[in-house]
Amino acid sequence: MSLPGDDKRGFVAAVFPQVPVAGRAAIWTLGFLVYAGLVGALSERLDIPQIGWGTEATTVFGLIVGFLIAFRTNAAYARWWEARQLWGRLVNDSRNLALKATHYVQPSPTDREGLVRLLAGFAHALRLPGAARCACKMSPVLRETRRGRNMFR
Repeated sequence: MSLPGDDKRGFVAAVFPQVPVAGRAAIWTLGFLVYAGLVGALSERLDIPQIGWGTEATTVFGLIVGFLIAFRTNAAYARWWEARQLWGRLVNDSRNLALKATHYVQPSPTDREGLVRLLAGFAHALRLPGAARCACKMSPVLRETRRGRNMFR
């Protein structure tokens, strides 16, 4: 069993995994921090009067942000749950189709394996975007079917 940090990337890479957005987010955060520091230093140096918002405005803004975050989280979870249900239904329907086709046609073991692989490949090919789905290599079973050969001789 390997523990986090055992690989050649080291402990830092295990604690802070490489995320594609992390670099851009860090740059933007650093930029905003520098900008806020410059504005604060200039307002102190130039004696610019500051607006007193009070605690009420902070409370209202906090409530608004809390509602927005809760709404977005619930909407994202609902989309994820619907996708999970659809994926499960697709896998079950593909499995049922393979079972029914093998019972109805009674193919040879090679053809049966080809059908099962073709149905499993169809389910996984749906995960790809449209352009990648068209550009991916076809399986030998699909190529034979496309040439007009009957898979169930």
